[in-house]
Amino acid sequence: MKRKAYVQLILGTLGLLCLGVAYAWSIFVSPLESAFGWDRSQTSMIFTVSMFCFYLGNIASGFVSARLKARTILLASAVLYLSGFFLASNTTTLFQIYIFYGVFCGFGTGIAYNNILKTVNSWFTSSIGKSSGIMLMGFGSGSMVLGAFVTMIIQRAGWSTAFRILGILFAVLFTILAFLLKDAPKTERADTAVQSGRNYTTGEMLKKSHCWYYFFWGSMLVGVGLATVGHASSCIMEMVNSPGLAALYTGLLGVANGAGRVIFGTLYDKIGYEKNSWIITVINTAAVLITAGACFLESPALLLAGFLLVGVSFGGSIPCISAYTKEFFGLKHYGSNVGIMIADGIPSTLLGPYLIGTIYSSTSSYGIAFSVIFALCIGALILLALCTRATAKLK
Repeated sequence: MKRKAYVQLILGTLGLLCLGVAYAWSIFVSPLESAFGWDRSQTSMIFTVSMFCFYLGNIASGFVSARLKARTILLASAVLYLSGFFLASNTTTLFQIYIFYGVFCGFGTGIAYNNILKTVNSWFTSSIGKSSGIMLMGFGSGSMVLGAFVTMIIQRAGWSTAFRILGILFAVLFTILAFLLKDAPKTERADTAVQSGRNYTTGEMLKKSHCWYYFFWGSMLVGVGLATVGHASSCIMEMVNSPGLAALYTGLLGVANGAGRVIFGTLYDKIGYEKNSWIITVINTAAVLITAGACFLESPALLLAGFLLVGVSFGGSIPCISAYTKEFFGLKHYGSNVGIMIADGIPSTLLGPYLIGTIYSSTSSYGIAFSVIFALCIGALILLALCTRATAKLK
């Protein structure tokens, strides 16, 4: 049984690694702006729409996973990827790419993401922080693994060809995964019995104040992360105008993102959510200050340090949401509950990438943009304080 569980973990990590190409969006920004004359706020909105639909897909997948097999959901994501990338490759207007890349690919990513997490985590009910962290490392590292590949295609054949190739690759991959990924046998799963405390329904979960405190805490950190991911390539290009260095920085940000997911997912199982979450929040606060300072000083070395810290803290917050959902609300309704909690990224899409793109379009300064984003760090500190006070009463 253990061997089967780790095979599923490897497959899930591979699937999420490919889904992580969503975080390499900034690689497409300059080619699209050059091709169509769009400004930064408009290309930022493409990423915002994609992330918004990603989180909607998470919610939808969580609620239908109890009625549909993992195979059906993954096949649906393969169809969405193929059609979305191919239609986006022939786009002629901003609205078309909002729909084809933003809605189709974003929603396809979301339904596959939630389904893979739920399916694989059914094999690791006693160490869900670690298993989530390993899989989410793949998701966070996708921009590094695939970023250089996508950049090479764009440079040699253009952004349109890159879209078509990604559509074919992902359609094939998720069709294969649809027949290989399987839920753990019911005798091995924790959704048939209470593991610790009650198993809350989604409606019951949403009535708990600490649910909302942690939800919006996640929103603040994810907002900072998405803002940085969505503008990483453009930020370094403005500083040194080097596509190679931009791809490297974007990739290293992805690696840090992935490492943070494993590190803090594993730590969650050992030190608990409270200490883990405070460490992540402090790192995130320092990261934004360093990134803003790097932009004002035009220091590529300092910018890399800021990116790495943002990546680690952003990545670290993701498995914490998954593990927190299991710890405080049980596993019986885990699929729908975690779909809601992961949707903390919906407000983040406006708090982060779109806001920073709008500020940049108005000021032409990433230093000012990241200084404004610092308000999200303050919000995260306040919300975490409220959450720890509320959960202390449950002990």
